[in-house]
Amino acid sequence: MASQAVSSLEGHSLAGLCRSPQSTEWDGLSCAITAIESNTPTSAADPAQANDQHFSVRSRTHRYLRYSNGEEELYDHRVDPFEWNNLSGDEGTRQIKKGLRDFLFQQVGLVNDE
Repeated sequence: MASQAVSSLEGHSLAGLCRSPQSTEWDGLSCAITAIESNTPTSAADPAQANDQHFSVRSRTHRYLRYSNGEEELYDHRVDPFEWNNLSGDEGTRQIKKGLRDFLFQQVGLVNDE
């Protein structure tokens, strides 16, 4: 039998979190990012540019959405798990929104225009 080369995968294992979901030990990113859709027709071989996509960023407590036109939404999942109250315009959540926006922009290569 021929030996197979072993290569490492980029990323962080979720095995520890699956075994112990309440664990506070995690060496991965602090948030999860999802590209929701694109206004531009795309294919797997030719993905849309980040500026043309809508994104969702989920932390342990909040979800931030940024649309390609610059509109934003922010929800506090501790008190609003169904996302009925958009907090993006509230002065009291300004730093949370900025932190999630900065995280998104850094991870996907967008330029922060603020």
